[in-house]
Amino acid sequence: MKYSILVLCSIVAIGWSRPLVKEIHDDLYLKQHEIEKLHTIDNLFGGIRGMIQGIKKGLYKENNYELNPMCFGQESMIVGYNLYSIFYDQSWLKLYEIPGMCYTLFTMFDNYCQIEEEFFDLWSFCHYHDCSPQTIFRNEASHIFVITGILNSVVAIYFEDMSHYPNSHDVYFDIYEDIGKNIGKFIRLSLNFDITE
Repeated sequence: MKYSILVLCSIVAIGWSRPLVKEIHDDLYLKQHEIEKLHTIDNLFGGIRGMIQGIKKGLYKENNYELNPMCFGQESMIVGYNLYSIFYDQSWLKLYEIPGMCYTLFTMFDNYCQIEEEFFDLWSFCHYHDCSPQTIFRNEASHIFVITGILNSVVAIYFEDMSHYPNSHDVYFDIYEDIGKNIGKFIRLSLNFDITE
């Protein structure tokens, strides 16, 4: 009798614990799912930050330049995560939030990333110097081996197998900073750009 009550209690306990185990498993799956989305946005923003910083370093030959931490920083990562979640989770009832999120990201980009400085400097340089296609071609021809090396390194970085790298913000930042440096250097050589002129 004593063992039958113990067996009966065990069966009841197992029956009650099964939904609890399923709920814990589902909760862990959702948390893992959210962490994966957060890593995706973090890596994307790390790559964008690296690209912007690298272009500025390559264009101006400023190897000690540091991008403003607010440019695609932690605050904008939350907005990017929420924007990404709408499409990833197919939360179509939240479509009305997209314009506000895009505007927030645009104002962050405009205020903190300072990319318009490069456009203004290039525009004013070309306003006072010859930036015709013939001049660009002549500049590129005089630096053909350097430009070939730049293009090769950009292609090598772009097609590199990323599976053996850790999935982190810093790795994407470094990789895309190298690509940005090469792009900035390519623009500088093609236009024979010099900010001091």
